[in-house]
Amino acid sequence: MKNRFCILLTASIEPLNTIGLKRNSVFEREDDYFNALVFYLKLGIPIVFCENSMYHSDKIANLVANNSDKLEYLNFKSINSYYGKSHGEKEIFDYAHQYSEFIKTSDYVVKVTGRLIVVNFLYIMNNLFANFSEFSISSNLSRNLSYSDSRFFVYKKEFYHEYLEPILNSKLNDWERVYFEVCLAKSIHQRLVDQSDFVLLPCYPKFIGKSGATNKNYKKKYFDYLKYKFFFNLKKYFFEHPV
Repeated sequence: MKNRFCILLTASIEPLNTIGLKRNSVFEREDDYFNALVFYLKLGIPIVFCENSMYHSDKIANLVANNSDKLEYLNFKSINSYYGKSHGEKEIFDYAHQYSEFIKTSDYVVKVTGRLIVVNFLYIMNNLFANFSEFSISSNLSRNLSYSDSRFFVYKKEFYHEYLEPILNSKLNDWERVYFEVCLAKSIHQRLVDQSDFVLLPCYPKFIGKSGATNKNYKKKYFDYLKYKFFFNLKKYFFEHPV
């Protein structure tokens, strides 16, 4: 059955020898993924959980067994993650697009970093598809448009093969700080040259969880969230009302 979209949760429970990670505890990471899966399963949207360390988690396996109609579990062993977490993430994208039946039968993919909960997920998706019937990608571009947040973005699956995958193949280099987020921004720039169907997310995603890179909590004080939300809305206004 054709789906409008599915969720791709990227995961690495046991990230051995991966540079750029401070949240390394297998048990903490396993709990992060489990809690996120429980949250997203309640939304009733097809989920692809793609994990790149071949770690066996009994509680995640049981969750999959009890939700096989809406949760697809892909598991493989990364060979490039020692170059950096961006390389591990690229491998997950390649593997998921090759083997996921949910992705093959969906028009759009919603990528979410698998340990994070986006509490306003449904609000974002409902507003996005209510305002735009067709678009190639929606994300949060920042840092003078040279960086796109990869924790949460929505894309047409063809966008990955035609734009993001080629740029990741040719440009990705964690050692030179050409991270996944930089390549994502470059792929959006290239798409804009060809066709102007990029849109900003309807609002700032509200994350719960901890950063893998810093191990810091994403759950900010209310004032901090309002600050991020204000600057995001200001950016969105100028995107939609160019001078």
